[in-house]
Amino acid sequence: MVQAAQQLLGSEVYITQSRINFKPGFKGKEFYWHSDFETWHVEDGMPDMRAVSCSIVLTDNYEFNGPLMLVPGSQKWYISCPGETPKENYKSSLQKQESGVPDNDSMSWLVDKAGGSIDARHRPGRLRALL
Repeated sequence: MVQAAQQLLGSEVYITQSRINFKPGFKGKEFYWHSDFETWHVEDGMPDMRAVSCSIVLTDNYEFNGPLMLVPGSQKWYISCPGETPKENYKSSLQKQESGVPDNDSMSWLVDKAGGSIDARHRPGRLRALL
């Protein structure tokens, strides 16, 4: 994953966070649209929108079993999220993301500007990198 990120960003990188999101189809909890940068900027001090998120799915992902929805190219625009990030938000944000969530009008604007959204259908074991 590190080599893929270095290739995409054109420089050295480091891993700032890793985790497993266990989300079985039809049983998993929701995970609202959110801005990773907004959270990382406020909580971790990340200065710029220069990051790569990677995922490796462990099971087949289809539109009917709750895949991640993506907005290709959305990294080109910053959307500020309403409200303030609570202190120690990291303690609960991985169970339910409520801060760093864009409002509906901003999300509609972003999806329209970027040309639409796609679902993250892909086969197990494949790496998907997102700028």
